This record gives sequence, C-alpha cells and structure tokens, in this order.
Amino acid sequence: MLAIVSARINSSAIGKPTVLTRFVSQARGLTGWRSTLKTESISSGLSGDSQAGSSFKLVDSTGLEEFRSDFSISAAGASTSTSSSTSTHTPPQTQKYKKTLRQASASLAGFRGLESLAKSQIRQVGTMASMENCDKEVSSSGDNTATSPSTAPSAEPPLPKLSAAEFRTYNRLAVMMDAYHNHFRYTWNLLYKACTTGSRPAGMPIRTFISQGMHLCHALTVHHTIEEQHIFPELAERMPVFAPQELLISQHEQIHEGLEKLEEYLKACLSGEREMRLPELKEVMDSFGDVLWTHLDDEVRMLGAESMRKHWSKEEILSMHW
Repeated sequence: MLAIVSARINSSAIGKPTVLTRFVSQARGLTGWRSTLKTESISSGLSGDSQAGSSFKLVDSTGLEEFRSDFSISAAGASTSTSSSTSTHTPPQTQKYKKTLRQASASLAGFRGLESLAKSQIRQVGTMASMENCDKEVSSSGDNTATSPSTAPSAEPPLPKLSAAEFRTYNRLAVMMDAYHNHFRYTWNLLYKACTTGSRPAGMPIRTFISQGMHLCHALTVHHTIEEQHIFPELAERMPVFAPQELLISQHEQIHEGLEKLEEYLKACLSGEREMRLPELKEVMDSFGDVLWTHLDDEVRMLGAESMRKHWSKEEILSMHW
C-alpha cells in the first residue's frame, strides 16, 4: 500500500519538496522500516536551484497523529504558496495534489486499523494461552489428589497384648538364636580386645589365641549353612526376609567374604609363614565387623515374639525343633 501511495505522489503531486518527502518518510515509518529516501522535484513550476534529492530519518508509528496534524498544516502552506505564485484560480495540478493527499490520509487510516486488529489478535492469543495453562494446573491438581495419602490403605490395627506365657512361646526361637550368637560375640570380643590393647589375654599362648580365631570362622560357617539349608526355607514361606537374595542371606554373603580373609591370615600365622601382628588382625576384622554385629541383632529381632505372632500360631512355633 505504501508503494502505491508513493507512486501516486511521484506521478501526479506537485508542491514543495519538503511536504512530499515528509509525507513519504512518515508513512513508511509506520511499518518500522528505516531507510534513506531520495526525492526529486517533480513539479515543473519549481525553481531550477531546488535540491535534486535529500536524506530523511523515518519516524515510527506512534507519530501518526502528529504526522496528520503537521501534514495538514504543510499542505495548507503549499496550497497558499501555489495560489500566490500563480493566479486566483486553482490549477488542475493542485487539485490532483489535494486528491492524492486525501487518498494518502485514507491509506494511513487503513494502516491504523490493521495495527488495532493485530493488537486485538495478540490479546486473544494471550488469553487462550492463559486458559491452557490453567487447565494444565487443574489437571495436575487432580492427579495429586488421586494419589494423596488420604486414599492410601489404613494401617493394620494393633494386635492384642500378649500374656507372659504367650510371649515366651512366640519368643522361644529368638532366645535360642541369641544363645548361639552370644557365643560368637564372646569369641569376637576376645580377639578384638587383644587387637585394641596390643596384648593377648593373660597366660594365653599365641597358638591358643590363633585357634580361637579359627574356631570362630568354622562355627559361623556351620551355623549359617544350617540356617540356609534347614531353617530359613521354612520361615521364608511366610516371612520374605528369610528368602534368598533378601536381607539376612545377603548379610551372610558379606560376612563370609570377611571370614575367608580372616581364616587365610590366621592359617598363615599358625603355619609360621607370617608373624602375627595385632594391627593387621584388627584391619581384617574391621572389614566385616559392622555387618556381622548388625546381622546377629537383625536375625534375633526377626525371630522375636512381635514378629513371629504375625505369621505363625503358638502350636506351629512349638513344633519347630532346631
């Protein structure tokens, strides 16, 4: 549209070059362009020393009202100048010029309408985006509500309190297991105390001390073998913690990695291949001491009265002979 307006001005408009160039410059500024506009004198009534071209800095669309006001004043000035320099009647060229001005004003009004339409569409897009985000938030809130803790199954009601006799029945396997474990704890403490104090128990020969360590390795190996072959399979039918690949058997595996290192070290000392050094013995024991003591406690707790009563009757527990 700007190209059409410019063409019309170049082909038919007459008047002062400043009026034409200012009109074209400001009209092009409505689209945000910046360029150099060269204008030439197109009126045969202009003086010969008029400039052949000029450079202009375009304005932005916010100057529309100012442009229209200034343009009217400039046009009026151009018309007055033309009338005074020619005659009292209006030449045909001036009428064409005024017609061109009216057409240009209408074109500018059209540009303004397009700008308003674009702003309206932008607001509509923004409103639609806000509504979409709101829908997503509502959907997310619904998902959270569906998985809220209030819908989770309620906790199991507490079991009735056991009498002293009932407690002894349900707890009998834990007492039996803890007796075996106390033997392991005693031997471990004997060895470990010597490592921390730097001396063996009073009057205990070196070979006896080493034998205590070898006995611990053998006793734990036999104990765990019996558990995995005869005790745990029966318990695992109702208590998954005793099943293969679960906690207790996984602890067995870690313990036996340490027991193998301990037995290898003690055999070398007993055969004379290496000298017994208590700091070295302590280092080997520290490599699996934590998991051993944790296991001894975990196993007894799993066989305790409160755990066993959830899975077994008193008669079933009494029938378990280990």
